[in-house]
Amino acid sequence: MEDEIQLTSEQEKAIADTRNWLMQQIDLANDLEIEKVNRYCNLLNIFYYLDNEIYVRGAVIEVGNGNQTFVKPNPCLAEKNKVNGSLLAIEKSFNLEKRAEEKRKNEAAKGPELT
Repeated sequence: MEDEIQLTSEQEKAIADTRNWLMQQIDLANDLEIEKVNRYCNLLNIFYYLDNEIYVRGAVIEVGNGNQTFVKPNPCLAEKNKVNGSLLAIEKSFNLEKRAEEKRKNEAAKGPELT
């Protein structure tokens, strides 16, 4: 049996940090936004897993077919590309730039703090 690929502690921390940051950016009363954060973090987990698979097995793998062997790109590369597209789509749906701009405007409208 082959060794199972695991996420590194740095990757797990990155996912947890991303989840925490996103949860601070969204409306916690909106179940759809919470679900999007969960889906995003699940995809991020898959993305890192694919990254590790590519690192362990290589970008090019050898495949046997009967007496023949040939090399081909690791299928994880294509899957990683698909997951990346899904991550970007979810990121876009959060409207983070619009939220950041609104936050800046609200802070500017408060005026300078006088102490």
